[in-house]
Amino acid sequence: MKPKSTRQFVALVSSITAFASASLHAATYQWNGNAIGNDSNWATDSNWTGTAPNDTNATGSHRLNVNGTAALIHTADQGTTVFANASDRSIVIGSGSSGTMNITGGSFSSLGSKSQDIIGNGDSSTGVLNISAGAYIGTAAGTSMGLGGGPGRVSTLTLSGSGIATVSSLQINTATANINLNGGTRETTSIGH
Repeated sequence: MKPKSTRQFVALVSSITAFASASLHAATYQWNGNAIGNDSNWATDSNWTGTAPNDTNATGSHRLNVNGTAALIHTADQGTTVFANASDRSIVIGSGSSGTMNITGGSFSSLGSKSQDIIGNGDSSTGVLNISAGAYIGTAAGTSMGLGGGPGRVSTLTLSGSGIATVSSLQINTATANINLNGGTRETTSIGH
């Protein structure tokens, strides 16, 4: 039988190793949508600045920034994507420029992230999240339509078809916020300003 202090030391080393391992795998993915032909395919490497996330079932303590000329389309081919960022937010759509994300299948989840997801961030920026099929599951910290002060921010959330949006709260902090409910299922506990 090992002394109690040795067991505590082994537990501490195991915890530190697990934390370091998780931190090494955290990444920020930047969608720029600049592939030739206005391609919106998640799997097209030239749509990403730097390394692209896995084509299917991507998971980790990651952040996704969506900006660019072509919309990012998350389809059933991507399966279940979980970016649970333990130290930051997991998704920012339209930050400092315009960005659009369309969820047409599969599911994209930020549940477990520390900070709110953002749709539209910064002056004269437009952020758009369209969910027509599949699901968006937001972080427990909530989803913010717009962040920061200043003019010209436009945030749009559209739910249609069989799409599902599950957000703990929807915070409206923008010059213009559009919430279009054209079908689908919206689950939230609060909408505030």
